[in-house]
This record gives sequence, C-alpha cells and structure tokens, in this order.
Amino acid sequence: NDLEKPAILMHPEIQQIKDELINAGCVNALMSGSGSSVFGLLPKEIDVDFDKKDFEIFYVKSTNNPPQIV
Repeated sequence: NDLEKPAILMHPEIQQIKDELINAGCVNALMSGSGSSVFGLLPKEIDVDFDKKDFEIFYVKSTNNPPQIV
C-alpha cells in the first residue's frame, strides 16, 4: 500500500497497532486503503487477548479455489 508509509508518519499509532498485531502472533500486519483499518494475518485461528478493547476481531478463511471467469 503506497499510502502506508505517509499515513504512519502522520499517525504513528498505525505502526503501534501493526506492532501489537505482530506481537500477538500475526505473521503480517497491513494497513488497508487510506488507513481506515489495520489487519493482521494469522497462520491459524487462535484466541487473541489485546490490551485495546476497541479492536474488532473477524475470522476469515481463505480457499485454494481459483476465481472462475464467467
């Protein structure tokens, strides 16, 4: 995301959130779009207990099925 570095310079808390996600066991943490959300990628579903109560956790599962062109 090209906007991530400038957004972190303006709002260092984005990097703090990314670091917290990594420390909680995520293999990577990224900012989406213009910074409206930050998300982490987990290798498997785990119980997560963040210090910040305003985090929302959504579990999604990827599939290995390629998209079909109709």
